[in-house]
Formats: sequence, structure tokens, C-alpha cells
Amino acid sequence: KKAFSRISLNYAKENLVLGPGYFGNIMLSDNVEPEKMAIVKSELPYHIPYLGNFRWYLWHIWYENEQRVNQNPKLLGLHMSLKPSKYLEVGISRTSYYDGTDNNQISGFGELWKLTTVEEENTNLSIDTDQLAGVDASLYLPQISKYTMFKGAKLYTERVWNDLKAFWQKEDRNDTSSVQLLGTSFLYGAFLTTGKIDVHIEYVKTTELIYAHHNFGRYGASVNGYVIGHYIGRDARAYLSSLYYEWKPNTHLTGSYAYITRGLNQQTQQFSNEIGGGVRYFASRDFQIELNSTYIFRNRTDTDDSPVHYNFIEQDDKELRAIFNISYKLK
Repeated sequence: KKAFSRISLNYAKENLVLGPGYFGNIMLSDNVEPEKMAIVKSELPYHIPYLGNFRWYLWHIWYENEQRVNQNPKLLGLHMSLKPSKYLEVGISRTSYYDGTDNNQISGFGELWKLTTVEEENTNLSIDTDQLAGVDASLYLPQISKYTMFKGAKLYTERVWNDLKAFWQKEDRNDTSSVQLLGTSFLYGAFLTTGKIDVHIEYVKTTELIYAHHNFGRYGASVNGYVIGHYIGRDARAYLSSLYYEWKPNTHLTGSYAYITRGLNQQTQQFSNEIGGGVRYFASRDFQIELNSTYIFRNRTDTDDSPVHYNFIEQDDKELRAIFNISYKLK
């Protein structure tokens, strides 16, 4: 990392999380393993009169995935946010999942311009990539402490579109009536805290076509079997919740429940119940131990090895996951 007065340049192997979601975000989450990434961002906000604080960052990710058709794709993205007051923050984002061994390479300014303007989307021409556009907003409610037991709260949403209808695109040249964003996936969430108890609740719904662009084969926008985005996948709906309780100063408890439906537009759906619990023990300020487990029951089994396609059979599927974590901070 190299920092200047307001801008920093970074090169690292890490995950980039994009959006306000607690359980995951539609555009980018930590659902995939960390990859090589370069990012340019504003370290300090720019204050715009009457509009508030403005931040931005631009990034590029190189995915290493050779166990698929169209190996080693890339992701180019931009995010900008504006915070007009301490109560509200809004952001817009754009990602381009492109390149790979079986797609045309971006070799000059002309190809980069087509990538940016999505001129050749869905045309099977040289620059046909998987583009997503999104907006997010967070509303902070510190005044809730005057009327309820909660000391603070936040309401937030994310909306993502996976297609665009526009007159400058080759597929829409004969229709100049309007510009439209198509294929809406969305997330709504709420966070409440008493100081000792934190509650997270979210509702997520994804479209049938998100993560499944035709130019990236049957594995779509994924890396090593995991979707680049929300872990519920495409064509899905989820109700997600969690509770964090500071039972004692050195012992904190967690609980969670999720109900997920996959294959919303298929004749057969899969329904999944996920029940979790855990404990975090703080042995000292620098040493902590954490154990979390999740029991998952699915009414049908998905036999398709693709993370963006489903083939459900009439056989239930049970799974138990456990994570044991030890953290020690070196002085």
C-alpha cells in the first residue's frame, strides 16, 4: 500500500465486500476465497457543498480458477458513495466480469470503451461480458434510543441489475424509446442494538439470470465452485436473522436462523433451513476462542456441480458445519 494526501494505491490478496449486507451482498461478498487485487481509493472524503462527503474506489481482481471452461476471468469495478448527513449514506456501483481463456482479451482503448459502455452486451461479439450495476442506501437511527430499549439502529437496502436496455447497444439499436435497467435483485435489512444485544434481520431475492451470463459457460460468475456474490445464489429468496448476546464480559453467545428457497422459476424448488449457534470466549484482551456450528436441512438434494444451475432430486440433504477459531494478537 502506498498512501498520498487523499488517495491510496493498494495491491493485496484479499476479499472485497461491496454493500451494506450483514450475511452477504449481491454484487461482491466474502463468499469466495481471497484473490489478487489492485485498488485505488480515496483515503479521506471529499466534502461537496450541500451534498456532503464523497468517497470512491476503483479496483481490478484477477481470479485464479483453472477447473472450469473459460479459465482465470477478471473483475473490474467502481464504487462511489455520498454521505449528506450522519443519518444517511448512499452509493452506486458497477462491476464487469470479463476476459478469461475462452473470451476475447481487452487489448486496447477501443475494447475498454466497449467494456465500459456495454455496447456489445448480449451480441456474441468481441466484448460480451457479465455486467452488474447497483445502488445501496443506509439510514442510521440514533434517535431510536429516546423511544425504545435500543441504543441504535440502521435500515439498509441494496438493489442490483444484471441487464440494460439502451439505444447505444447493438441489440437495442431499433428501440430508442427509453433506457431501462433490467433484472432486479434486492436486499433489505435492519440492525438493532441495545449495547449488549445485536439483532440482524435481512430479506434477499435474486433473479433467474444473475451470475449466469452465457459467455462464461455453465459455471457463470463463480470461482472454484462458489458464486461471486451472495451465497444464496441465483433464482433464490432468503429470510436471514442473527442474534449476538454479550452474556458476560468474557463470554458472548450467538444464534442464527435462515430459510432459503432456491429455483424460484423452476417446477421444483429446494427449501433449506439453517439453524446456528456459537460461543466466543475472551481469555484476555489479546486471546480469544470461538466455536460456531450450523445445522442445515434441505428438503431436496442438488446434484448439479455448477453453482449457478440446479438439478433437484427427491432426496433430503442434511449437513452439519462447525468452525473452531483461535485468535491471538502479537504485541
